Amino acid sequence: MYDIRCLTCHRIQDKGGTYAPNLTFAGSKIKMNWEGEFLQAPDIIRPLSQQMPKFNLTEDEAKAATEYLEKNLVFKDPLIDLYKDSPPTAEIIASGEKLFYEKGCNTCHAENITKGGGVVGPNLATVGDRLQPAYLVYHLKNPQQANPQGVEPNFGLSDEELKQLVGFLMDHVKKKEGK
Repeated sequence: MYDIRCLTCHRIQDKGGTYAPNLTFAGSKIKMNWEGEFLQAPDIIRPLSQQMPKFNLTEDEAKAATEYLEKNLVFKDPLIDLYKDSPPTAEIIASGEKLFYEKGCNTCHAENITKGGGVVGPNLATVGDRLQPAYLVYHLKNPQQANPQGVEPNFGLSDEELKQLVGFLMDHVKKKEGK
């Protein structure tokens, strides 16, 4: 991480840049199998900003970086994983989709490759591949706590709404691209 100067753009605790996402808790946020692939071939997540350069990392270099993130950059207390024991049902996913549009999340986020949506926030088409479900709960419960520089509104979601919305977002994986 120091060789390619990640801290030029990223922040870890109180050190580094503020251009790219804060990595202080990346091990609790990002799915490491996704992160390893991303580090080798970065793709666009935030259409209007923060594009990561391609550093041509080898598989071993990407693995070393993800192992560091996973072991060292985590929350002290574990996050709540609503789906640790079983995946969301079709009913929960459908309720979450309805909630996504009712709350206007699509104003800032695209949620499907073909449906379009906003470009201010990250594209959520494959968020289920990228982020851990427990982090999604943490983020949606209080977006400003998760990202103090973010502009995402806090909708004051109930526990049931959190479960529905996280279930819907978890269903957004690569298989959905052709939908």
